[in-house]
Amino acid sequence: MSRNEGVVSVLRRWRPRKLCLGELATAARHSLPITALVFNDAALSLIDVKQQQRGFKANGVRYPGINFADIAEGGTGDRIV
Repeated sequence: MSRNEGVVSVLRRWRPRKLCLGELATAARHSLPITALVFNDAALSLIDVKQQQRGFKANGVRYPGINFADIAEGGTGDRIV
């Protein structure tokens, strides 16, 4: 996290097991000027790699079709491809 002239920028990787959506809701509720960059590979990649290394089929590690810009509509969201 960095602070520059009263604007807080957050750079974090999306981790579904953490409270990212709650954090977005709090920022929106308090009208905080936050810029969040979300890197989404539509998978729990580390678990996927470990399953494949052990010869298992990738199971339950992909979550396609989530539009994080839509989730961010509590604030202002843009999708950049």
